[in-house]
Amino acid sequence: MASDYENEIADHSNIGKSKFMHVTKNGDKIALSKLEDSHLQNIIHLLERKAKEGVKVRYGGGSSADDIWYDEDMLYGEEALKHLHYGEYVAEQKRRLTKRAADKSQHRL
Repeated sequence: MASDYENEIADHSNIGKSKFMHVTKNGDKIALSKLEDSHLQNIIHLLERKAKEGVKVRYGGGSSADDIWYDEDMLYGEEALKHLHYGEYVAEQKRRLTKRAADKSQHRL
């Protein structure tokens, strides 16, 4: 049985509607549609590996120096994939594959 997250990834209703941007290690923002196929695939593999190894998440808050708090957690598996926006990358890859298949069938006609 598929998990909620797997169902969310399989639902393509939001494809092309997302404004999610990939952020490089240099801080540059790139639209997922502008990534090379090989780069997109490498990112997907990286995110899958990181989800297995664990992702450290830091968060905090407060309104003054006396009120500041900080905590961190480790996320694994589906929880890590959600945090890393894995579904956005997979949806872009599926969008490309679907478009290629449609283009191919049009050329056959």
